[in-house]
Order: sequence, then structure tokens, then C-alpha cells
Amino acid sequence: MASAAKNAVKHLDVVILAGGINRIPLYPGAKPGYKALLPFAGKPAIQYTLEAVNAIPNIRRIFVAGPEKELRAALAATGCRIPCEYVPGGDSPMGSVMNVLPRLKESTPPGDAPSAILFATADLPLVTTESVAAFLDACAAAPRPYPANLYLSAVPGRAFTGPFAKSRKGHMTFRGGAIYHGNVALIEPQAFETPGLVNLFKRLYQRRKNPFASAISGGWRIALSYVFGAFLLRLLSLEQMARIVSRRLGVGIVPIRLNRPEIAVDVDVASDYELVRQELEAPGAPS
Repeated sequence: MASAAKNAVKHLDVVILAGGINRIPLYPGAKPGYKALLPFAGKPAIQYTLEAVNAIPNIRRIFVAGPEKELRAALAATGCRIPCEYVPGGDSPMGSVMNVLPRLKESTPPGDAPSAILFATADLPLVTTESVAAFLDACAAAPRPYPANLYLSAVPGRAFTGPFAKSRKGHMTFRGGAIYHGNVALIEPQAFETPGLVNLFKRLYQRRKNPFASAISGGWRIALSYVFGAFLLRLLSLEQMARIVSRRLGVGIVPIRLNRPEIAVDVDVASDYELVRQELEAPGAPS
């Protein structure tokens, strides 16, 4: 087990987004259902995410946003150190976030500052405690440029080696190469009070499969900066683009680069499922 992130905040609340439904046949005989419950080596996908975050010592509470009845049944025998608290899922990841925010506020002891919130998706079976701790350490060492900040994991394309070279995840292009979005983020709760941020995240989710449509979500100034400055001319780095977006929104967008492809491989299509299945069922894979 990895040690806690060495510079992490005193207390950390975790939100696992488990409301996503898969409607694509991922394997023969598969039926539409919650991605959190996809089976891998005898365990539901969400159990891998839970085990990874449960081993971080400074975790205070874990909220799972999704179908409580189904998730409770699937996780009944996990024996995790910190029990889950369930919150109904929304019609999108941001909808689930908005459902859990009141519970997060209630969980803050009187006189304490609100904890930073670690978000992760439930369909992330290759994530490990080590990769989560590495992300938190990098967040602690990163600048805090605004009163409210979002630390977003980003994986360089060159990190996709070995079995991960088979991954076909979507990516964005900047000076220095391709960047794949990770599925863990550390967000200061006051960021959600920033006007327009929630609606922007909703648009980004709806357009997440298309990098150009995603860029337009933030307005034409951001879109033109990405298309010409990053994608076509390769003049802007990921960090420079993040600063442009931060100025536009009034909230800090801080990319956290990690050579940890396992935090970027969620299960959206059949090739994702097969990659994860092979890794978890290979001889010597962690149980």
C-alpha cells in the first residue's frame, strides 16, 4: 500500500461518480447497465476505484453517486476501511456532483474549512492507490493561482506504452504532443460557486468525444485559442491553454501531468473493456 500523499490536505472527501450507464455491447451477451457494475476478474468495476482510494489514510468520507440498491448489493462484502455513503446519481456527472454537494457541506465539522474534494469515476478498474497518491502529491506541489481551483489529471500520449499502447482513447493536441484527460480530479468546493462553471462542465460532458466541440464550450475566444494556438500551430502548451481558460472563467484550472495511463483508461467501448479485462485477468495481476 502506498503512503498518503505527503503534502495532502488535512482532510479529504471523496466522490465516486457511479451513475453512468453503458449502452454499447462491450462483450458477447452484454446488456445495457451501470458501468460501475461491469465485471472484471470477479469484482465490479467500482470496487477497484474504492479499494484504491480507501488506502489513502487522510480520506475522511466517501460518497458514491449512483443507484444505491444495486451498488450496496455489489459492494456488500468489500470490507473497505471507510464505508460508503450513497447519494442519488444525476442525469450527467455534473448532475451527480450537484446532488452530492449539499451532503459534503453537511459533513464539514463546525469551524473547519471545507475539505478539498477528490473526484473519480467508478469505471476505472486499473487505477491504484499509488496512482491516486501520486496525483495528490502533484496537486500539493502545484500552484494555487486563484481563490478557487480545479486540479485536473492529464496523461501525456507518450505514457501509453506496453499494454496501454492498444488504448484508443480520445485526446487533445498541444505543443509537446497529445494529452489524454484523466478520470481523477481534486476540486476546491468554492469553485462550484463560480458563475457559469457548472453549465460549462455540463456542455463539456455532452461534447467530450469531440475536442473541437469541447473547445467551443468555453466560448469562441477559448475555441480559437485552442484550434489555432494549440491544434494547428502547436504554439500553446497545455499549461498555457489552462491559463487562458482560467482567466476566462475566473477560477484556476491547473493541469496535473502524470505518466499514469491507468487513470485515463475508463470503460466506454469494447476495446476499453478488453484491455482492462486482459490486464486484470493476466497471471500475477493484483486480486
